[in-house]
Amino acid sequence: MRVLGILLLVGTLASARIRELTGQTAATTSRITLTLGGVVIDNKRNPIPSAEITVSQSGRTLAVIRTDAAGTFTVPNIAAGTTDLHARRLGYKATTTNLDLDDSIRIEIMMEPLAGVVTPVVVEGGSKLSRFYEHRSKGSIGVFFDQAQIEKRHVRFSSELFRTVPGATVRTSSRYGNLVRFHGCKPRIWLDGVPLLDAELDEVLTPQEIAGIEIYSASPAVPAQYMDTRGCGTIVVWTRV
Repeated sequence: MRVLGILLLVGTLASARIRELTGQTAATTSRITLTLGGVVIDNKRNPIPSAEITVSQSGRTLAVIRTDAAGTFTVPNIAAGTTDLHARRLGYKATTTNLDLDDSIRIEIMMEPLAGVVTPVVVEGGSKLSRFYEHRSKGSIGVFFDQAQIEKRHVRFSSELFRTVPGATVRTSSRYGNLVRFHGCKPRIWLDGVPLLDAELDEVLTPQEIAGIEIYSASPAVPAQYMDTRGCGTIVVWTRV
């Protein structure tokens, strides 16, 4: 009986030691970090500087960085596992890249230029914001936010400005940010006088890039030069760039 007790004790201690070593190995593995780097280019393989790269894992944002003049970026100290990279830049269609990291890598992200659907509106004389101030001063039936008002709201996504706009709904996008809809319909977005094709506001602009925004949730309120025959409302954005 005494021998059996000693054997049981030895077995218990050995099992405890194995669990301890296994725990140490798992902890060591979880602490391994990788380096993620790459370059952002357009469809002609030209580098895109100042593109915003958002790195996230399990829905948690790990880093938000911008590409340098050569379009390159580096994100150190990333844990292994499923990682999402969302890239966006004014004038380009946003894109999301899904990775399963198990080693340090360098990737290439291609972004397509946003296409305008008709001839741009030409603003003659003064700054490009002259139309914005003109429409607001004439009491146009719309909602207007200038740069100071946007900064005061401290919003992360441009879409969050619409939460208090009558007729607008804001819901989470499966790609990035939120989707803005007027009465369930996707509005037309105009960027510095150019109408964009198949664009979502959060994939095009950050709040910090907006100098002024005009929001028209109903067709009768839309100025003639921005009229959309679909009747889905219109968002007119003037940038600070």
